[in-house]
Amino acid sequence: MTNVIDWPIIKDDVSRGGPLAMLLLGSAKWVHRRVDSLTLGQSGTTRRSVSFDVSVPTDLRVPLTDAQVQVLVPLALVEKGALRRVTAKDPSGHPLPILGAHDNSRLSAEMLLFMLDTTPGGLAEGHDAKLFALLQQVVAFQPGTGSVEERTRLEAGIAAAAQAKGYPADVSELIGEIAKGFLDHFLLVAVLDSDLVGQRVVLKFSYDRDLPTPSPWNRIGVIDFTMPDVGFARSQRGIRSSRWPYCQTAQGHRDVRR
Repeated sequence: MTNVIDWPIIKDDVSRGGPLAMLLLGSAKWVHRRVDSLTLGQSGTTRRSVSFDVSVPTDLRVPLTDAQVQVLVPLALVEKGALRRVTAKDPSGHPLPILGAHDNSRLSAEMLLFMLDTTPGGLAEGHDAKLFALLQQVVAFQPGTGSVEERTRLEAGIAAAAQAKGYPADVSELIGEIAKGFLDHFLLVAVLDSDLVGQRVVLKFSYDRDLPTPSPWNRIGVIDFTMPDVGFARSQRGIRSSRWPYCQTAQGHRDVRR
């Protein structure tokens, strides 16, 4: 069973891009601790569980609807593809709603637009529709079926937009790499009750994923992979288990504190 909301529920509003970008890039100020746990199964199906100890800033709240009884909270970048056995829990252990693909894509494009748009007067006065269309294509790109030519075109468009923004070279490169990351990952966004904003709470999210099977010629059986960490767990690099597949399960943990 899943708590993912698969129908579009949010209205178009590019002004959300600013606070979403600040939450992503400034997460060191509000994500106090993150714990990743991996359970590696013999068949190659792996359960990933992530715990977030957070205090969502009151000045960066992003309302889900005009009623403002719930807010949107970006929690992680997750590899694209069908998620299986998705579960998410709020501080009380109750199901925590997670936005579906349509809304996630819209929010991601709005966030990237804030980082890259050069419209005079900012997004409040209008935005670059051509750039926004490009970013929507970036977040909609599917690495399993998208062509190399399409990826190359989108990467070139991102690089040109980052350069046109006028950032210093190092910042331009960072923003460009963040945007390119959305070709392979999507932004996991949870829906949190507004009365929890400003409080320190723990949110949990779990799902199944597949890992590549080691070569039969690899007698050690090492599986090596990295988890996307832009904005949320910068000190995390990856977890390796050299025991699998010779045991039924192995576990890897990463505790990232701030």
